Amino acid sequence: MFCNPDGTPWPPDTLTKQFVGLARLVGAHGFRLHDLRRGFASVAVSNGANVKEISLLLGSRAPMLTLSTCARSMEGVGEPRWSR
Repeated sequence: MFCNPDGTPWPPDTLTKQFVGLARLVGAHGFRLHDLRRGFASVAVSNGANVKEISLLLGSRAPMLTLSTCARSMEGVGEPRWSR
């Protein structure tokens, strides 16, 4: 996905290491690159986006997996309407 000027690929953990450095620089200790993925899913679900489309964008295997892992921290998200 990312490459050096000579066209060779970055080592697999390069982006992660750079992200960690930037997160620390702005005081977000313990914030992981993967947290952006979960944040995107949570915000998209809360704004009424179609869970199946979000799941496809994330490359998840199933929409329910997206709800259970990415949006579970949001109150009321993923709950059946009759249980509220």
